Amino acid sequence: MIRKHLMPGAAVMTLALLLSGVGPGIALAAPAEASANEPNYVLANEINAFALKTFKMLSAKDYAGVEKLFQPYLNAYAAKKISAEDLALRFDPFSGMTEMESEFDGWIAASPKSYAARLARGIYFVEEAWRKRGIRMGNLTSDEQTAGFRRYLKKSREELTASLSLYARPVDSYRYLIRVAKGLDGDARSLLDEALRLDPRAVEARLEYLDTITPRWGGSKEEMTRFLNESKQSQMTEAGKTQVAGRYWYALAQQARLEKDYHAGSGYFYQGYLATHEANALLFSAEIAVDAKDRDLAIVRMNELIKTFPKSAVGLEYRGKIYEWQFDDAEHAIPDYIAAADLGMSWSQNHIGWFYMKGIRVPVDLKKARHYLELAAAQGNQTAKENIVILNDMERGK
Repeated sequence: MIRKHLMPGAAVMTLALLLSGVGPGIALAAPAEASANEPNYVLANEINAFALKTFKMLSAKDYAGVEKLFQPYLNAYAAKKISAEDLALRFDPFSGMTEMESEFDGWIAASPKSYAARLARGIYFVEEAWRKRGIRMGNLTSDEQTAGFRRYLKKSREELTASLSLYARPVDSYRYLIRVAKGLDGDARSLLDEALRLDPRAVEARLEYLDTITPRWGGSKEEMTRFLNESKQSQMTEAGKTQVAGRYWYALAQQARLEKDYHAGSGYFYQGYLATHEANALLFSAEIAVDAKDRDLAIVRMNELIKTFPKSAVGLEYRGKIYEWQFDDAEHAIPDYIAAADLGMSWSQNHIGWFYMKGIRVPVDLKKARHYLELAAAQGNQTAKENIVILNDMERGK
């Protein structure tokens, strides 16, 4: 099962790895653009390996092994040798685990005074709350979904609160308590203040709080701006300040999209790009420009993306789509599709393979068609597999 999340500031594709197709699973994040930021790509591979190891140990009920895995990072953060964000990276994968409640219960039973166990189960519960609720707007959410949402938020709050006395610097506990507060009307600002008392340089807790004061959660642009200015004066690193600024612009862009103010949203995403220099911000600016029916602005954004990130497979593919679908311009679309296909994008591989097979805007070339269709099929592209059957019939003269 593959789930794609276009998350500004994260640039990830989430792959749900299920052991047997159903049952317990874990979502692992990998950068969409390995070439855009090589250190981040290497780090993501390391975190994925750590997450998968954690998942396998927890599934096997090797609770002592899980404790041993996390303790060095807890010790290092307590001694101020790593950042809150370094520690958070190790715990974040618990939010992607599904159908694992009994395993978390077993871990708590085995180690009731374990900070790692309490925090991990608290993270799992808060994410389970959102899974119970679903992603639709409040007026489209059923009473049953809302009840499940609140029930798991309360379970998460109980677990996270219990964790606070078990560790010297429970900043991540406060971070997730802020997330819980969004759904249970808690005092998010007081929770943030406690986190910053422990670690004035913490970033993730600030990002979590910023989300609670967006208009969709009852806040306002004015509140967000005040908090952004406050953060600029904080003890955070410059990288942390950049993250907060990026999240500020992305939140405004998402709000504008909800309000169908697409031109404003495109502009906010572009401001996010100027703050963070993240490729995805340009992609989102282009996407929302298409929503605004401003194809010229969309191409301007994509041209800037490709100029800055020439090996962006996602960017090349999307620019090709804009040329083909918005401008009916095959002359520019096809080179982008070929470049994206050669960089591993299965949609482009299948699309250009179909073009070569049918002679759509290019001369028929069954050898090239097979090359690209087989590349896409090897990645599990079902349409490409079906197109290969058609290609086989064509080659047999049917």
